[in-house]
Amino acid sequence: MSQTSRTPEGAPSVEESTPLGDPIALVGVEEALIGLANFCPVTLLGTKAVDALCGDDPSHERGRAERVLRSNVRFGYGIMLAGLFCPIFWVSYFAGVTGVELLWHAAASGLIALAGLALAGHSRARLGRLRRSGGSR
Repeated sequence: MSQTSRTPEGAPSVEESTPLGDPIALVGVEEALIGLANFCPVTLLGTKAVDALCGDDPSHERGRAERVLRSNVRFGYGIMLAGLFCPIFWVSYFAGVTGVELLWHAAASGLIALAGLALAGHSRARLGRLRRSGGSR
């Protein structure tokens, strides 16, 4: 008969390892963290940048390309707004933070806003070229 160390109430002792102490072992926590990370403007911008650098497959029809470009324009404007209304900058600003820390938050928010504006501008220019070259089907 084997004996295990138990507390008087019958609960496992501290020495026994259980997955309950590990937050990643909980069902769905890892997926939820990844889902939250996918809403980060920097992650979204990086994904769109990689997609833009890889280029479009020429076998796709123009109608799909036009839809993608219009979607990229809207997405770029969304990134720009996320940079302008960045809660980290505005909370630190209204909390009275001054100096280098506030400049750091302003620079990060400004870079995100400029990246969104650049994505929207680039996509609008490509959309204009696509429409001038023959329009969508």
